[in-house]
This record gives sequence, structure tokens and C-alpha cells, in this order.
Amino acid sequence: MYSDDDLQSAVHAGVIDAKAVDALRAYVGTLRDGPVADEESFRLASGFNDIFVTIASIIVLVAIWWIGDSLQSDLHNYTGQKLPLAEYSDYGRYKAAGALFCAGTAWLLAEYFVRRRRLALPGIALLLAFTVGTFMGVQYYFTDMNYTEFGNANYLAETSTSNSKYYAQFVRNNGSIALSALVAAMGSLLFWWRMRAPIAIAAATGTLALALLSGFFYFSSATSIDAQLIFILIMASGVAIFAFAMWWDI
Repeated sequence: MYSDDDLQSAVHAGVIDAKAVDALRAYVGTLRDGPVADEESFRLASGFNDIFVTIASIIVLVAIWWIGDSLQSDLHNYTGQKLPLAEYSDYGRYKAAGALFCAGTAWLLAEYFVRRRRLALPGIALLLAFTVGTFMGVQYYFTDMNYTEFGNANYLAETSTSNSKYYAQFVRNNGSIALSALVAAMGSLLFWWRMRAPIAIAAATGTLALALLSGFFYFSSATSIDAQLIFILIMASGVAIFAFAMWWDI
């Protein structure tokens, strides 16, 4: 590889003619401006440092999640009515703080490793941590609120009252999943706007598709889901995402 300074030095030394150097520069310029087989030069890891940063970031994020759960004893106290078979009807309160702390820490780490250093592998790991942390944090918060207000009915009981609670909870869970996925999608878009990491568009698209699917079942108040309908909607979502990916790439 020869740099521009090397060529200029060769001209001054009389090794090569200046017109030949200008012609070479013009020729290389036409090659770079023209279409090539692969215009995207992407390297997942430029060296062991990227792998080390990724491993260290994962360890820090897991620790932050655990610390957040430890600091939060109970987000809500369970006051809902217990159903028969109590060992199944109240299987614990969810803690949203750990997931939200993890998402916030992932964003702070991305400010340096992604926005400034442009590291690809750590960027993917931090984006996943941010998206999953945001989704799980919102989901845990509203799931716990549901259990606090209505009680947890995770099975079909013998009484019609318990069954109605189960079906109502099923609809509410679809709503909380839709809301969590929508917030995660908006966060991923914000991540892309701030960090300019293209993989964030993929995360935003996937979480948005999940939000639309769950929102469909929530607003339709479906208490049971036809398996064929699920696969039809998933296939339609896949085709739409593929079309969007082709448009984005073009």
C-alpha cells in the first residue's frame, strides 16, 4: 500500500512523473466512485480488544441488573385475591429496577464504545442489553401491577369466576407486552439516532412487529388465539420486515 505522501515523495525524487501520478489518482478515483460487489466494509471485531470490551460490558450489565433487583425489595405489594392452588396463584412479584438500570448503563457505555469508538461487536451487545432491559423493565412493572390489582390466575380453575380472571389477565398481558415492545422500539430508534448503529434499526423493526401483533390481540380482546392465525400474522410480519430491509438497503 502506498500513501499519497509516498507518491508525492517519489515525484520529488524523480522516480515517477507527476503526470503519471495524477493519472493514477484519477483512475483510482473512478474505481471508488463506481459500483462494487460489496460496498459495505464491515468488521465485527477489529481485534481482541473488541472481544474483551464486550465480555467486560456483559459482566458489568449482569452485575447492574442484579444490584437493581437487590435494591428493590418490592415494587408493589401483592394484595390481589389468591385463587385456589395458592402455590401457583402467587408465584412472586417482579422487579423492574434491575432491567431499567441495565438499560441505562448500556446506554452510557454505548456513548463511548459505540458513538465515539465505533466498535461493532460491543455495539451489538450494548444495543441488545438496552433493548431487552427496556422491554423487560416496562413489562415487569405492568405485569406486577396487574398481579397487584387483580391477582395472578395462570391456569384454568374450576370456578367460572377464576376462569374470567384468567381470561382477563390473558388480555391484559397482551396489552403489557404491546406497550413494552412499543417503548423498546422507540428506544431502539433513539439509540440509532444517537449512536448511528445500523443494527438498531433491526431491533426497532423486530420490537415494533411484536408490539403490533400483541396490540392486535389486546384491542380485539381475544381470550384464545388460533394457531393458524398466529402463523399467518407472523408470516405477514416477516414479509413486511423483509420488504422494509430491502428498501432500507437500497
